[in-house]
Amino acid sequence: METDAGKPWIVFGTADSEEKFLSELMDNEDNDDLQALNPIGNPIKINAYFVTSNDFNV
Repeated sequence: METDAGKPWIVFGTADSEEKFLSELMDNEDNDDLQALNPIGNPIKINAYFVTSNDFNV
């Protein structure tokens, strides 16, 4: 989701569904950082693959 701070600020999250993502984002009163983001607009679903050092033979 975008934030009211404009680009390039966005909110990333992982969830099983859009509903769960929004619930975690909007209903998380214990996390001041999430509340300060002021998300706006509609979520955009993307598929991502997180690469870590464990993915390589280092």
